[in-house]
Amino acid sequence: MLPDLNLLRVFDAIWHERSLTRAATRLNLTQPAVSNALRRLRDHLGDDLFQRGPDGMTPTATAAAMAPHVRSALEAVGTAFAAGKPFDPCTATDRLVLAVSDQAEIALGTPLLSALRRQAPGMQVLFRHVGRDDMTEELDNQRAILALGVLPEPPPRMTRIRLYRDPLMMLVRPGHPLLAAEDRLKAYLEMPHILLSPVGDLRGAVDRMLDQMGYQRHVAVVVAHMASAAIMTAQDDLIWSIPDRAARLWEQHMGLIRLPVPFEPEAAPLSLVFHRRFETHPPHQWLRRLIVEVAGKKT
Repeated sequence: MLPDLNLLRVFDAIWHERSLTRAATRLNLTQPAVSNALRRLRDHLGDDLFQRGPDGMTPTATAAAMAPHVRSALEAVGTAFAAGKPFDPCTATDRLVLAVSDQAEIALGTPLLSALRRQAPGMQVLFRHVGRDDMTEELDNQRAILALGVLPEPPPRMTRIRLYRDPLMMLVRPGHPLLAAEDRLKAYLEMPHILLSPVGDLRGAVDRMLDQMGYQRHVAVVVAHMASAAIMTAQDDLIWSIPDRAARLWEQHMGLIRLPVPFEPEAAPLSLVFHRRFETHPPHQWLRRLIVEVAGKKT
């Protein structure tokens, strides 16, 4: 006999959250109810499914084998029910988990949240920071419903929507020596730079561009978060090279000076990537249209 569909929803929530407490919150249930559902599933399948460990609820081999099939089954059921009625964002209560780069969150996070609050006030958005090389895994494993960032070409099972190309700018503090330099390119290459890299890379996209032109800059510090980069740039003689939309926000809120970089960089496209399993899913279609609309309104 097949288990109750609600038990599979509990399994899926524990799989994604790795915590009974967070799974209960995700499902709007009490923790005892989630624990009871897990016990029933264990009895039905004759396997622990999840074991407590230092990092939360660790799945067994049986659970790992089940997870993609459970997710597919739940999606199929959800699609079947959604097909019978139009999607209404005004009454939706979905949790939207978006895998984003720091740049995408800064540039699109606020206008996207404002649009969601106006059009779908019951929805909850969760921005999940993920490295560009991990985006595919996040989408495959349903840890995020779409990805936003300067992303590599996705595999055939995924779709890319290019949102915009952002020119590369540089930020410096007021009074920075670069502002008085006669040869700005020479000063740019010789003065210390700050590099944003969540994974600690010592070289970034700017360095790869400069390599192609036969130039090299001096990266003095690598930081993991944009806020740290902004504060350090405001307080030291550092140069921070970032795309224009994010640069405009730090100029506005931190009083930094925004200038074009002294060379001709290639503007990388910021893209939206999603798994094709969501191609015709009405809530996902609505969200994609909203993001495209928000991205088209440059502030």
